[in-house]
Amino acid sequence: QEIMRVLRSAMREKKLDEITVYIEGMIDEVTAIHTAYPELLSRETFALFKSGENPFSYTTFKRVEDRRARSDIIDAPESSVIMATSGMLTGGPAVEYFKLLAGDPRNTMVFVNYQVKGTLGRRIKDGEKEIQLHEEDGRIVTVKVNMEIQSVEGFSGHSDRKQLVRFVESLPTIPKKIILNHGEPSAIASLAKELGKSKDIRVRTADIIMPNVLDTLTFKP
Repeated sequence: QEIMRVLRSAMREKKLDEITVYIEGMIDEVTAIHTAYPELLSRETFALFKSGENPFSYTTFKRVEDRRARSDIIDAPESSVIMATSGMLTGGPAVEYFKLLAGDPRNTMVFVNYQVKGTLGRRIKDGEKEIQLHEEDGRIVTVKVNMEIQSVEGFSGHSDRKQLVRFVESLPTIPKKIILNHGEPSAIASLAKELGKSKDIRVRTADIIMPNVLDTLTFKP
């Protein structure tokens, strides 16, 4: 939704040529939820809705409702932007577009979110040039990556270290054990260090647990 707003603003302000933006996957469903509850969005976005504007809508935004239209979109002579899920290419229409677009050096794939290690998105971002993928019929195809790969930072919806520490400090009851199980090992270690420097002694003295992959934890009441 933030990307849609950025593209809309750029085209309205003539910073970007007006080009078609194709939208496919869960983006449309999530946008519908945002539109239904604008009062829960940022003050700036809510103000746009109150003024009668929909920041997630624009004349060049088009929803792709039929997967058979993908080839026509790819073969069209004019430039376009394609927004598709999933963001890490773990499935969904984004993978199909990748297969169709990857071989042409005139195309660019732009990652706007974090790519978890082991995902197709991470492999592409790390520079793999030949990637084997399974087709629906069970065949394995090799996709050559000749397209340009770019990453844009700053669009993550995740809290940073300091926000996470403040969240723990604000809990009515500070837990005696804190389990950090989601993130890169270096990021988890950094968060554990930040918790250890908390201004709240109950957080500083909590037992910080950093399980490894496939570790088993037993919770007792």
